[in-house]
Amino acid sequence: MNINPTTKAQYAALIEPLSLWKNNPVIALNEISEGLSNHTFQLITNKKKYIARFDSFNRQIFFRDRGYEYKIHSLASMHKIAPKIIYNNLKNKIQICEFIQGEHLAPHHLESFDYQQKFKNLLTQIYALPFTEKPMINFVDLLEKYFKQLPEGCLYFRRLFRLKQELQPLINKLPYLNFKGCVCHNDLTPGNIWIDKNNNLLALDWEYAAFGNPLFDLAVLKQSWKLEEEFFDKLLINNCPVDISLISIYEKLVLYTNALWHAIRIQVEKDGNSELVIETNLSKLLD
Repeated sequence: MNINPTTKAQYAALIEPLSLWKNNPVIALNEISEGLSNHTFQLITNKKKYIARFDSFNRQIFFRDRGYEYKIHSLASMHKIAPKIIYNNLKNKIQICEFIQGEHLAPHHLESFDYQQKFKNLLTQIYALPFTEKPMINFVDLLEKYFKQLPEGCLYFRRLFRLKQELQPLINKLPYLNFKGCVCHNDLTPGNIWIDKNNNLLALDWEYAAFGNPLFDLAVLKQSWKLEEEFFDKLLINNCPVDISLISIYEKLVLYTNALWHAIRIQVEKDGNSELVIETNLSKLLD
């Protein structure tokens, strides 16, 4: 994870003119992470720290709607389950959020009954967010768009095509599963849950947030945290709004979607980690 110095300089040039720093000059821009479609930095000024996210050139190939994300993230922030957005510029593809002192939620935290309850409360608050602006995410169309970006002769194409054929009957059933929809985060990985200094939990990185079915959210949670059934059950919210018996369908969907994302990425940027993710997910689904 070493971003090209030229790219970093370009990001710095984008934020330097902002009026936010008029009496609070930027001292440093320190790299935190590189996602599939963005780069994240800690932005340090004389007075405060912030988190700055810049879109990479990959954003468009993943069909991310930053305007939609901004509205959901802002709503979550109003309900105190996400950091406050300080600055958002869709044209320059920049988002700057407040920096919140704390640490990432780790697996050992979830061994505590107190944190299990806090996590369940966070899920409850996410699914109760009063946002109904768009129809539910259409996974049938979205996955087809992802797959069509893969050249027929590319690495992994044959195995992904075989997997697509096997999963298509399940994918086609998704629009007909009986659920009215709610706001979902869709990326509740260990790196995206934060504990603030008051031991409250917040969700970070809302770029995949959408109006959809919590089963995808819960499948991401179960897969990324590598949760056993018994432990996963402890994190399910009371009166869960979905039929949890369908979770296996969504677990396959999560693995397939993730493999497609990384297969698309390596068409434009060589990445050993992406190849490892693809191999791991394909082995789980095909072997």
